[in-house]
Amino acid sequence: MPVMATTHAGEPVDAPEQPDTAQAATEHGDTAQADTAQAQADTAQAQADTAQAQADTAQADTAAQADTAQEQGDTAQGDTAQGDMEQGDTAQGQDDTAQADTEQGDTEQGDTEQGDHEHPPEHAAASAARLGIAVPGAPGPAGVAAGATVTLPPPGAAEDQARRYVNRELSTLDYFSRVLAMAEDKTVPLLERAKFLAIFQGLLDEFFEVRVAGLKDQLAAGLLGTDPAGLSPGDQLRAIKLETACLVERRVRAFIDEVVPELDEHGIRLSSWDSLQDDDRAYIEEVFQERIFPVLTPLAVDPGHPFPYISNLSLNLAVIVSDPVTKERRFARVKVPPLLPGFVVTPDGERYVPLDHVISAHLGALFPGMDIESHHPFRVTRNADLTLEE
Repeated sequence: MPVMATTHAGEPVDAPEQPDTAQAATEHGDTAQADTAQAQADTAQAQADTAQAQADTAQADTAAQADTAQEQGDTAQGDTAQGDMEQGDTAQGQDDTAQADTEQGDTEQGDTEQGDHEHPPEHAAASAARLGIAVPGAPGPAGVAAGATVTLPPPGAAEDQARRYVNRELSTLDYFSRVLAMAEDKTVPLLERAKFLAIFQGLLDEFFEVRVAGLKDQLAAGLLGTDPAGLSPGDQLRAIKLETACLVERRVRAFIDEVVPELDEHGIRLSSWDSLQDDDRAYIEEVFQERIFPVLTPLAVDPGHPFPYISNLSLNLAVIVSDPVTKERRFARVKVPPLLPGFVVTPDGERYVPLDHVISAHLGALFPGMDIESHHPFRVTRNADLTLEE
């Protein structure tokens, strides 16, 4: 914009035009700002190039480190495997040495125990059954010779290892022995001891129904292998026979010699038919005619009548009768009714007569016109082991 000037005469004159200073300064500022932006852009580009170079360098270092670690891992794994192999060889040698020492210690301990301890006579047969040795002078139970021996497999490495196990059936009989020990313990209340005797008999019945029956099935099928304890089915049956005979003998002795006398002292007397007085016999005679005789079914065995079926665990009477004219002898079976109480109580409430004794005393009423030569109670334990059929 032109600037007006004034002379001394007061007349306005035109001043010379000067460049627009503000506009020039603005243009100069714009140029400087552009240069600054360009410099900043160049700097950012340089920084980006530097970061890219650093990333490439780091990636290369990482790959090199990974290769080095892989080589070190392979080397360490090889060293570890070699160390494990050496350690395994060392441990195996230690185990073999320890096992040899243990077996030697077991042998010495067995010799010491055999020399220091003696089994009571009632357990001699059971010990023989377990160890497979004869016990000289040991009184065996009824029907078993003293010092009976169970034949076991010949000694050897496999058999020695197998003897470390306990046979399942003999272990079960050990449990039954502990139950029987409760009946023999005089600190246990009297009626509880009688209950333990009943529990023992029930356990023994089930054992023969299932366990012994299973072993006999194995023999019938021709399976002659051994169990983990090294016993074949035949060995187990022989050992069970000896062990069971000892247990039954203990049961009879505990009942007859201990429980029955103590029951008698407390007013509970187990009586036979022969020990009853006349008034007690008359009462039981009446009970027999009214309650027992109507449910009895005697069965004779002859060519026209095959042997009857004997139900499992049922109490029966085996009766031998003869014809007084022809002298012909016959066998008959009388089943003791399970629905009736096992004892007949006298009017005073103190004498208990077994039901089979009452029936035996009245066999003449069951076989009229025949002579009763003998009679014996018996029962049959049947195979109750389940067999799966295809």
